[in-house]
Amino acid sequence: MIQSKVCTKCGQEKHIGFFHIDRSQTDGRRSCCRECWNAYRREYRETHHSKIKAYKSKEWARIAARRLIDPEFAEKSRQIAQRNFAKYRFSITLEMYEEIMASADVCMLCGVQFKQTKKCLDHCHITGRIRGVLCNNCNTFLGKGGDTVEPFEKAIRYLRSPPLNIAPVFSKNRNQQ
Repeated sequence: MIQSKVCTKCGQEKHIGFFHIDRSQTDGRRSCCRECWNAYRREYRETHHSKIKAYKSKEWARIAARRLIDPEFAEKSRQIAQRNFAKYRFSITLEMYEEIMASADVCMLCGVQFKQTKKCLDHCHITGRIRGVLCNNCNTFLGKGGDTVEPFEKAIRYLRSPPLNIAPVFSKNRNQQ
């Protein structure tokens, strides 16, 4: 079995793992390495931005129109989107995702009922581990902190002793002035 290959773009001999899989090729790999292929794709996207944008908008319009006239297609595409979301975002099956989401009635951080707000599956962006089901506000709040405790500790210190503690000059009811 081939362990190395020469890239047709850069001319370097590299391990076979540095080449994308391509079943149409005789050896099962692309002729140029991943680095060269990615550079080519990046350059193509930059030089053909409007062409790609036009194609994508046309394709999305075609799919949206089909969803409107074919409810079966709409349901199938919704299921595929949900399955792919669970698989690629959280590395779990759709069944696991649905079971986790169905098991939570209230936000695990603030306790708000999910009938009043949107459910979000909270996960650590560093490890990928699922932490719990949160409301959209709490999930966004944690996401802004960057999955570390330091920003929250700083925020607590700030709230306990703000650097500026100036009383308002005007009363809250401005009609009384």
